[in-house]
Parts: sequence; C-alpha cells; structure tokens
Amino acid sequence: MALQTNREALIARYIEPDEVFSTPDRAWVADSSFHVATIIRRLQERDGEIEEIAEHYELPADAVHAVLAFYERHKDLFDARIRLEDAAFLDWERIDAESSTQDIAWIWDHIDFLDGMRTPYEARMEASGARVKTIIKQLQIDDWDIEHVAQARDLSAEAVRAAIAYYERHKDLIDAKILLDDAEFLDWERA
Repeated sequence: MALQTNREALIARYIEPDEVFSTPDRAWVADSSFHVATIIRRLQERDGEIEEIAEHYELPADAVHAVLAFYERHKDLFDARIRLEDAAFLDWERIDAESSTQDIAWIWDHIDFLDGMRTPYEARMEASGARVKTIIKQLQIDDWDIEHVAQARDLSAEAVRAAIAYYERHKDLIDAKILLDDAEFLDWERA
C-alpha cells in the first residue's frame, strides 16, 4: 500500500495534463518541456535506465519514476500513441502495394485517402468519405451487422466488406486510433 501511495504522490507532483489535449497520453512532465511519451520512448530505447534518462533530460529521478508509474496506469494509451507516431513516418502506399495480392485488389475499389494522409487509420470510404475506422467502430457497436451499417452509412455491403478487409490488414493501427479517439472522453481527474 505504501508503494502505491508513493506512486500516486509522484504522479501528482510530476505529471500534469496538457492544456489543449486532455488525454493522459498527451501529459507533460511538470516543470519541464517534455511530454511523458517522450520520456517513455527514451526509457524503452535505453532499457529503463532511470538515472541515465533523468540526467539526459535534466529531471529528478523521482520525475522519471512518476513517468513510469503514469505509463503503467495508461500503458494501452501510450503504446497506441507511440505506434501511431511511428506509423506516420512509414511509406504506406509502398507497403500496401507490396502486400497487395490479386485476391484483395477489390478493396481498392472502395478505399481512398485524402492527399497527404496515407496512414491506415486515415483510410476513407471512396463512396462517402467516411473513415474506415468510423465504419469499424459502428460495426463493433452494431454486432458486425454489415447490412445495417451499409444502410446506415449509405454504402454497399461490398464497400463495408472492403472496410473490414482493410481493417483486418491494419488492425493494430486502426484499433490504436480508435482507442486514442475514445480516450478523449476520459476524465483526467479519474484517469
């Protein structure tokens, strides 16, 4: 119990919410110019060397311990944020082209992207402009009822199936984006 109390005290002292983005994955280390995610990335790269990270960022070791405790509390969100940030630098057009086969070419009749937004979580339905992640979220809510979602979104059932097929190819990134979007509704004080 004392360890948990100490962790809570460290978080209260060294972690603060972003003024614009209220999700935990956008938190800052107090009295610094570093996002918690920045410190987490460095900790992952350096195998958790707390003293080394504290020295590198000119932070008290307790601040790095607070970052770790906060990360453990919101691991899914931080891991999703890091996954999406890493994905933004990949050449998705090339990746999709290299991994496409003749049997899934039909997907591209229904999937489109806005200029400059080629990451999987920005994929859109060509017919309506709705994001694939939005179609997937609705399918999840509607127990994967393809016909119902197609009718509600004014799409063909084949277009909804294309969204599902695209989602299955990029499930980890689309799920990460859905998780982060849903996190916007978290109450920081309770998080």
